[in-house]
Amino acid sequence: MRGGRAAFCHARGRPFLIPWLVPAALLLQVTAAGAAPAPAAGQERAAEPSEPSPGADDGSASAWSGRADVSIANSSGNSSSRSIGIKAEANREVRGYHLVLDGSLLRIQTDDVVREAVGSVDAFEVVRRHEPRETPDRARLRARASRNPWIGHPVQFVAALGWEHDAPAGIRSRYELTAGLGGRWGEERDDGRPPLALGAGLALVAQEDEVEDPELGAATLGLRFDGRSGMTVGSADLTIEAASTWNLRNRDDLRLDLTGTVAAPLTSRLALRTSVQTLLDTRPALERIPLFADPAGQPVGSVVAPRNRLDLILLVSFAVSW
Repeated sequence: MRGGRAAFCHARGRPFLIPWLVPAALLLQVTAAGAAPAPAAGQERAAEPSEPSPGADDGSASAWSGRADVSIANSSGNSSSRSIGIKAEANREVRGYHLVLDGSLLRIQTDDVVREAVGSVDAFEVVRRHEPRETPDRARLRARASRNPWIGHPVQFVAALGWEHDAPAGIRSRYELTAGLGGRWGEERDDGRPPLALGAGLALVAQEDEVEDPELGAATLGLRFDGRSGMTVGSADLTIEAASTWNLRNRDDLRLDLTGTVAAPLTSRLALRTSVQTLLDTRPALERIPLFADPAGQPVGSVVAPRNRLDLILLVSFAVSW
């Protein structure tokens, strides 16, 4: 689900500063909301309870907890490439609200190694030079807050704000504001997550593509569905996460993000994680490509065509929890 021309500042070819500042400001605001106010001068600090209950409605707040995944690859010699993948998630309880902040970055840079000979046939010197390619990257930030107004009931109110940049898919920036209901069922595991969590709500989406789609508006309203299921098999943790958004205006536009993860613990705080992520967009962004009258000839112009509907990402990383 997308909008054609959203009213956000940008620079050609890459997102401008604003797409990065908005999620960063949201992160700072949520973090500040959980901090207790300092006592004024001349006032004594109130005695802290000996055993505070995290997330209680009396204003107490729990410490941040979460995990960070990092994967790095580098090659040199006949080829030159570098890649880094980062994924992090942090959560805490603040004044009865459960806050979750998560984000990810996948960046790959590849250089073409060109070898040329300088001199004569009998005496020459080989010169190497690197020609960097354009680096498409994927980045995502999301903040989520939930609250259960009914003690002992699994249903809760949920609100979330997310930002996404997906250069390989032709998405320059995408903002999504969601509000709805969610539920958590089952006894919480060691990571604080229940075996099953579901959610549904309305989503307001503004998306700007590299190539504008004239049939779509600047902002659209849709339905968002989220689901997460986890289980432990032996010492390994298996997790399946799904998120989908259906455009209520253009009903042929459906986005699905499905991720399966296997985590094998190495120590109490370090694990080896393997994840497979499937991204489906039934109405993908457009791309301008060259047009050839003859496959062996020169381009005679350009046309606009949709990109691939499906992306598959395999990532192996080390995960550190705290």
